[in-house]
Amino acid sequence: MDYKNWYLVRLFRQNKILFIFVLLFIFFQLYFNQKRIHSFPWFVWDMYSREESMPDTVTQTEVFIDGKRLDVTHIPIWQEATILHTYKMYNWQKMNGDNDPINDEVKKRTRYFPERVYHFVAYKINNHPEESQQYPAWLKNYLEKRLHQKINHVELKDVQYKYEGGKFRQVNAWTVLKIDN
Repeated sequence: MDYKNWYLVRLFRQNKILFIFVLLFIFFQLYFNQKRIHSFPWFVWDMYSREESMPDTVTQTEVFIDGKRLDVTHIPIWQEATILHTYKMYNWQKMNGDNDPINDEVKKRTRYFPERVYHFVAYKINNHPEESQQYPAWLKNYLEKRLHQKINHVELKDVQYKYEGGKFRQVNAWTVLKIDN
C-alpha cells in the first residue's frame, strides 16, 4: 500500500501548519462525538441508530375555544407553534415566580462584564412580570384574529394519553389556563 498518496501525508509535506489544524479538527470532532456533543454541521450519529421506545404516557397541551377543542391540523404549523411555545414560556415564567428563567443564562453570559451590562441585556431580553400578566389577553386576541371569530372562553389543558392496543387513550386532563371575557 502506498502511503505517500494519502491526503494527510501529502498535507504534512506541503503545509505543516494546515496539517496541524486538520489533525486538531479531526481530534476535536472525535472527542465531541465520543462525548455526544453536537458540533454543527456534524451530528452524533449513534442517535439515529438507537432503538426507539414508546413512552407509557404522553402529555400534550390542547386548546379549547368556547368548549370545543381546537383542531391544530386546520391551522398553519407556525400558528400552532406560536400558541404552544408562547404558552410554554408563559407557564415556565409563572412556575418561576414571574421571573424569566432565561435570566440565569443572561447572568452567566454577562458575569465578566460590568453590572450595568447585565442590567441592560436583562432589560432587553427577559420577559418582565407585567408582560406575563398581559399574556392571557394577548393569547385570546391572537386566537380571535387567526380564527376570524369572536371568542368568549379559552381553556388550555394538559391532556395525558396512554398508548394501548395501537391507539392513544386519554387517561387524564387538567386545566392549566382559563381565559374568560
